[in-house]
Amino acid sequence: MAFILGYVYLFVYINAISFERSGFLVFLIFTSSVGFALVGYIINDFFDQKTDVIARKQNVVLQLNKTVISLIFFAGLLSAIIPWFFLPVNFVSIILLFFEVILFVVYSAPVIRLKERS
Repeated sequence: MAFILGYVYLFVYINAISFERSGFLVFLIFTSSVGFALVGYIINDFFDQKTDVIARKQNVVLQLNKTVISLIFFAGLLSAIIPWFFLPVNFVSIILLFFEVILFVVYSAPVIRLKERS
């Protein structure tokens, strides 16, 4: 996340954006990043339930019911997506945001499970 925020700071500096406006941009990027991190965490824990039980590892999803898991997932998804209604966006960025969530699934899903192949 530090790398992404570094680009935000560079963008703010190069474009001489005011302190007030730049604070709002940093807040939006931070909110989106935390949302995507939460989505990735929930997806990973969801698919790791069986292996984590066997390995006796902590897994948040095992302690929650399906309704709470769904609420956390959608809250993360909303906090990841809503900032992009206020941030500069184009077709390429929309595709990249979509693929970010898809890659979380590809990394963790048992069918493909890149997690075990990397």
